Amino acid sequence: KHQKLVKNMSLKRAQYEAINDETKLSVKGYIRNQHKSLFKSSTYMLFQNVPLAITCLCTIYSQSSDYFEIYPKFVKTSKNKSCVTRTIDYNRCYDEGTCYGGMEIPSTSTSINKWHLKYNRDMTWIVTVFIGITTEPYDPDIYFHHSNGRDLTQSRLAYGYSNDGGVRAYGQQWNGNAIKSFNHNDDLCLILDLKEKTLGLNINGENAGYKFKVQCDEDIEYRLAIIIFDKDTAATITKFEQTFN
Repeated sequence: KHQKLVKNMSLKRAQYEAINDETKLSVKGYIRNQHKSLFKSSTYMLFQNVPLAITCLCTIYSQSSDYFEIYPKFVKTSKNKSCVTRTIDYNRCYDEGTCYGGMEIPSTSTSINKWHLKYNRDMTWIVTVFIGITTEPYDPDIYFHHSNGRDLTQSRLAYGYSNDGGVRAYGQQWNGNAIKSFNHNDDLCLILDLKEKTLGLNINGENAGYKFKVQCDEDIEYRLAIIIFDKDTAATITKFEQTFN
C-alpha cells in the first residue's frame, strides 16, 4: 500500500493543487498543532516544516475525492484528473479502453460510496458511455465489462450500466433495457453500498430500477470504471461521497 501511495504522488499533487487555499491552510495548521503535541521536548522539531507530501495526502483525504488514475493513451484528463475526454473516433476493432478511478475500496468495509457523474454529449447512434465498478486487473486497453477474447485468462468482477438502458456483469450476457436510458443532461449517481452488497444507479435523484448484487471478500477491492465511446465525449466525477456504517 505504501509503495502504491508513493508511486501515485504526482497524481495526488495535481489533486492537491486544485483544492482551495483555505482548506489547505486549515489542514496544514491542524498538522502543525499535532506536530507540536508530539514533540513538546524538542525545540528543534517545533520549527521543522511539515513535508509537502504529508500535507498533500491529508488534504486530499479530508476532501474524500476520487479521480481518474488509469486511462487509455487516447484519453486526455483535466488538471485534477476529475475529467476524462476521448480524443479519437470510435473504432470497434482497434481502440478498446477503460478509465479507472484512483480509489480502491475494500469490499468488506461496509461503506456506502457515491460517485456523482456527468458526461457532455450523446452519440447519434448506439452507446455513448458505460459506467460501473471493477476489480483488478485495471487494464486501460480493454473494455472492463467483457473480455472480447483478449483476456479470457484474467479473473475479475465487473458491473455496469449503459446510457441506452443496458446492464452487464462481467462474464454474463448483456441485459438490454433493464433500466431507463439516460443522457448528457442527467445527473448520475453510481452507488456502491457495501453494507447491502449492491451496486445501483440514480438518475436525477431517482432509482434507475436495477441493482446488482456484488461479490464481497477480504481479497476484493473495487474501483470506478468508465468507458467512453466517441471522440470529444467527456466524463466527469463532479463529487464523491463515502460514509461508513
